[in-house]
This record gives sequence, C-alpha cells and structure tokens, in this order.
Amino acid sequence: MTVKWRKYKKFSGCLIPGTVKVPVPGPHATHIERAYYLTAKLEAPTYGSVQSYDGAAMSGGPLHNIAIYPRYMKQGSLFKLLEYLGDARIYDAYDKEGWLLTSHGLADAKGSLISASTIRNTFTPNNGRVPKEGPQWEQAKQWALLHHTVLSDPETFEQQRKFAIRYLLRTQQAIEEVAYYRAGLSPYDRSVNPGLDLAFSVYHAHSVNAPGTARRVLKASIGALPDTLKFSKRLIYKLGTRKYGNWRDTLDGRNRYDRTRIHAMRSKLWPRELFVGKQAIMPKNL
Repeated sequence: MTVKWRKYKKFSGCLIPGTVKVPVPGPHATHIERAYYLTAKLEAPTYGSVQSYDGAAMSGGPLHNIAIYPRYMKQGSLFKLLEYLGDARIYDAYDKEGWLLTSHGLADAKGSLISASTIRNTFTPNNGRVPKEGPQWEQAKQWALLHHTVLSDPETFEQQRKFAIRYLLRTQQAIEEVAYYRAGLSPYDRSVNPGLDLAFSVYHAHSVNAPGTARRVLKASIGALPDTLKFSKRLIYKLGTRKYGNWRDTLDGRNRYDRTRIHAMRSKLWPRELFVGKQAIMPKNL
C-alpha cells in the first residue's frame, strides 16, 4: 500500500486512497440513503480513504470524520465512528498508548478526554507538520496504515454506512426535524418528491462540511414551505450562493456546488430535468 506525503497550508502528513467505491443506492433506497451516497461522493467516495496532512491528525470513513478540529483544538467525531465499529485492531493499538475509546470520545484510564495536541503529536508529529522522511514520517505512516486497514475492511462497510447515516440525522436534528415535518417528508421515506429529495440531499452534502452554516441556510429556507418547489429551489440556491469556503457557484467549476451537481447527475438517482432545462432547480450556473 502506497502512503503519499501531502502538504496543506502549514500542515503535512499522509494520504492513503480508498479501495472500494461507495455503491449507488438501489431503486428502493430511502431518502437518507440517497443523501448519504451524495454526501460520501463529496467527502470520501471510497471506503478506506484516510488523510492526516491537514492538521486534523487523522480523518476517515465515508464522511471523512476527523480526529480533532484544528481551529478549536477539540476532539472530532472519528473516535465515535471507531468506537461504533468496535474493531480489535484499533482497540489494541490505542491500548498501547493508554487510550480508551468511549461513546464520548478518546479518553485515558481515568475517563478524561485525551487532549487534541496529544492526539495530533501522536498521529502526526511534529504538531501536524510531518517531514517527508525519518522517524516522524514512519510514525505517522504506521498510524495512517492502521486506520486505513480497518476502514478498508469489507467487514466494516455496513457499520460505516449506518454510522454515517446516523451522523447525518443527528448533527442538526432539531432544525431538520422541523424542516422535514413541514415538508411532509421522513428521512426514511422510499417514494419521495424528486425535487424535495434532491434539495435535502444537497443540504446534507453541505452540512457535514460546515454544520452551522448549513443550518442557517436551512432555517432561512423553511419559510417557503409548504410550497415544496419554492423551498427546494430556495434551499439549493442559498447553499450554492453562500460565501463560505468554496461553496459558491463559480464559472470555473471549482466549487462545491458544481461538484455536488455533477455527482448527483451522474448517479441518475434524480430526473435529468432537475438539472437541465426550464424546470431545473439545480442548474449549471446560478
């Protein structure tokens, strides 16, 4: 397995590609299963993809759950994913560090959460700035390979999928329940208004990137309900024109809106007229 060295801003570390593509849902999939697929295509379209070069110490899983938040220096959701998987290989390796996976995060023997700086310096020495070679590179590489091995194991795929769906539904649960209720939709519905289905799926595909920003956009769009067409257009438009990161639709195509649209079209989970023509709610250019 080739482990690549990558640099991002002031950080550096490992990148290991995934092995098996997240499959396109079948014709009887629920709404949230389609939303999960679209989100995974934006985040980690192959099982086993891990990276540790962006200051987050380690990230993996279909939603690229992170070990730590570089900005806030707090634990992220990766450890909850790994605790959910319950894989002995992870438990054994963490045990040697004196770490314990719990439902609250990564803790020590006394139950106190491990500091973000300790996690970063363990997975990616020196403080997230891993050199291209030498002992620190070898240390970072071994941790990346461990996480890749577990997350690329087919025995874990279904658990990873279930955790990701649960994560999507719980991240902004309060406002999403209001929106779903007013739209007359359940995340577990199998037969759904295509436009509404696409709009909520696009929302979920953005929400993992910035939950707070996505929540504000959803809240600002709810007023259009119960007019589902107006709501669907408004939600997608507001997500695609938001000045956050690379969300905003641009003519060069190098933005989250265009990437989301391309993956949604290629999946053929939604009718082509939602993307092209007069009835499009997710047109090529906003």
